[in-house]
Amino acid sequence: MPLKTATRWWPAAMFATLAASYSLSQFFRAANSVIAPDLKAEMHLAPDDLGVLTGVFFLVFAACQIPAGISLDRFGARLTMGATMVVAVAGAALFAAAEGLAGLTFARALLGLGSCCLLMGPLMVIARWYPPDRFTQLTAVIIGIGTLGSLVATAPLAHVAAAIGWRGAFWLMTVLTAALTVAIWAMVRDAPPGAVPPTGGGESLRQLLFGVGDVFRLPGIVPILPVYASCYAVTAAILGLWGGPYLHDVHGLDGPARGNVLLVMAGATALGYFTTSSLDRRFDTRKGIVLAGGGINAALLVLLAAVPAPPLWLVTTLLGLMGYTSSYFAAVMAHGRGLLPARLLGRGLTVLNMANILGVSAVQFLSGWLIGALTPSGAAAPEHAYRLAFVLFAACLGLSLVIYAARVPDRKPSALAQPAQ
Repeated sequence: MPLKTATRWWPAAMFATLAASYSLSQFFRAANSVIAPDLKAEMHLAPDDLGVLTGVFFLVFAACQIPAGISLDRFGARLTMGATMVVAVAGAALFAAAEGLAGLTFARALLGLGSCCLLMGPLMVIARWYPPDRFTQLTAVIIGIGTLGSLVATAPLAHVAAAIGWRGAFWLMTVLTAALTVAIWAMVRDAPPGAVPPTGGGESLRQLLFGVGDVFRLPGIVPILPVYASCYAVTAAILGLWGGPYLHDVHGLDGPARGNVLLVMAGATALGYFTTSSLDRRFDTRKGIVLAGGGINAALLVLLAAVPAPPLWLVTTLLGLMGYTSSYFAAVMAHGRGLLPARLLGRGLTVLNMANILGVSAVQFLSGWLIGALTPSGAAAPEHAYRLAFVLFAACLGLSLVIYAARVPDRKPSALAQPAQ
């Protein structure tokens, strides 16, 4: 079918494909939280092993961001995403077949590499197909749909794992990842019909590499990095790692019950992205949305840490509220994108995302060490270990918000209402 004939439905189908692919990244990030007790029992893993196993995904993911950004600018989103997702297929299969910590860790590393473009690639496409003032809204929709992957990694994963085992669940995800890899190759286009795909073909390798340094010299980029590093990290640390063990060790919940509580958090997260995506345009501020959402998140973490032996209904409510208000992450990403010129878009987005994922990795490694240090050998982690971890999360987020408030100028959507570049 000629592309001109397909343009009526192509953007929507492409957008859906990109969002579904991003949901894979969210699933792989969050899956360990629900199956962690099963992995601990089968593989004899300690809490710090879980921290390493989950954190290595984000460490490799972060390490791949600069090469991925260069590739996005040079070759475009379609080619870069299609190639890396082949690696994700291999990682999912190896995770399902792993027989020990080394195999699981290597598979998680491959999943981190394979997922490294599953958000930045879609954001590149959004930036090329839509006007800048819609970036927050469309980013929120992509993340909201993608968060369904986190939702699938809660109660649905727990029930599937209970029925066919966690290995069977990952074999199913291997097949789904392969199918979406084919869909990316078939559906994604880097620019609208008639436009020249904006790759970095005119730049030499040296210019592409030096362009990374240019990103760090842009006004506002360095002081926005701390909030990138913490805003998603605290949510990921709970939904993707410690939520399941906390509910198991402190509240005695089995797999399906843990999944149900985390389902509330994941569902609230998706709902937040869908219902708050236009707040920055309504109030004509991105900075205000970030400070409000981040401040509420930090307060909820402090409350969760401050209440000893909280009833399960309160924990579920706090986690749900935390998930809902974490949607301010879309405003963070839009604020960062607003600081980037078109020439450096791919490299700039991946530099910002590298800070984001390095923050996730650091928080997970550090919290794994903290909880492991406070847990007697062979015993369940005590409640006070988790409460101290929540304090750690709140402190990281609060400090980054102070830097952001003091050093980063606002980027008002009303000043960006112009055609995409």
